[in-house]
Amino acid sequence: MIKVLVVDDEYHVGMGIQQTIAWKDYDIEIVDIAYDGEEGLEMAIEYKPDIIITDIRMPIMDGLQMIEHIREQAIQTKFIVLSGYDEFEYAKTALNRGVSSYLLKPVENKELIIQVTQLAEQIKQEKEQHKRAQYMNEERPYYQEIFLKEVLNNKIRDIKKIDESINALNIKFDFTKYRVVAVRFKGEGLNIFSIEEIEQAFKVIGNKCEYVGPDFIVLEKGMNEWGILIEDQGKEERNILKVIQNQLMDMLRAKKEICIQNLWVSISSVQNKCYQMYEAYQEAIKLCDVSRTVGENRREIHLALDYMREHIHESITIEDIASALYMSASHLMHLFKQELGKTMIECLVDMRIEVAKQLLVNPKYKVYEVANQVGYTDVKYFGKIFKLHVGMTPKSYAKRSYLLKDED
Repeated sequence: MIKVLVVDDEYHVGMGIQQTIAWKDYDIEIVDIAYDGEEGLEMAIEYKPDIIITDIRMPIMDGLQMIEHIREQAIQTKFIVLSGYDEFEYAKTALNRGVSSYLLKPVENKELIIQVTQLAEQIKQEKEQHKRAQYMNEERPYYQEIFLKEVLNNKIRDIKKIDESINALNIKFDFTKYRVVAVRFKGEGLNIFSIEEIEQAFKVIGNKCEYVGPDFIVLEKGMNEWGILIEDQGKEERNILKVIQNQLMDMLRAKKEICIQNLWVSISSVQNKCYQMYEAYQEAIKLCDVSRTVGENRREIHLALDYMREHIHESITIEDIASALYMSASHLMHLFKQELGKTMIECLVDMRIEVAKQLLVNPKYKVYEVANQVGYTDVKYFGKIFKLHVGMTPKSYAKRSYLLKDED
């Protein structure tokens, strides 16, 4: 029910408004009558009415002063002002102060009913809109997560719908320069990390270093699997991975009984559209595959692959890797062949090609720059190896990627 307060120093006017109209028929209640502006202010604070019908000329405090003081109290109410013919200047001032209606005395009941009921309907609509907005604000994080999960899982593919949903859900994330981090843990029973723990880890990472920006979104894909959207800070991928891995491994060590070798972290190349999230996550997962297989077998191989990833931009040799791990090269080569069915060189080349493919989709990199970043100083030799593995030259691969993005 809409609450109305009447303020008028003429007793018969206030009583007439209250008693000669069946307000309850219009879902309206006259909560009280005040006979001067000061009393009106006190009642406004007490009742917080939806509408105040007030005279202008009153003793102690006039209607305009009362309106000003009520505004200062931040009471959400609307005003209907009553005045005589000789108070036109007052009326203009009242309208300038946001008064909803101005009626001349004597006011006919029919006219007053029309003004009050119209204002009451407006207030009801505003309250409903506020209620919906409040509900959306409270529920928005839930719907944002549902939407982003569906994009990540390739359940929403319509580009226009995705863009509209981002705006409608007010998702504050820069989709013009982001990466997707894939985090997986092989464990039994309950999730080894809660989504809150993953969020806390990335907050710490963002505060401690320059590799991960302050804005990120964690999406739980399933049991012990997460996709994390992070801002691209223009840093080298291996450094970002190292920081994230170290933080998550520190969290695992704190759990003591959990084996850190069962954790795998990978990262996609830079993306610039929200709808590329699914492809980015799949890309990151592919980079986990070798590490996941290794994690189930030999720690030495896992460490060797980590070293390859960290030094992929260098012209490293098998001897370099073995030396860094304090192992013999022959023993390490034997482990690779035994556990993975591949030589160390084959694994290193596969890793270089995967990283090169990620870099080539970014138009800011030239082919020779990509070659250097994956450890090849001879661009022609890099092109030969790339074509052998991918079936096309690095330049053709990059061109095809640009065309596919343009089509999107």
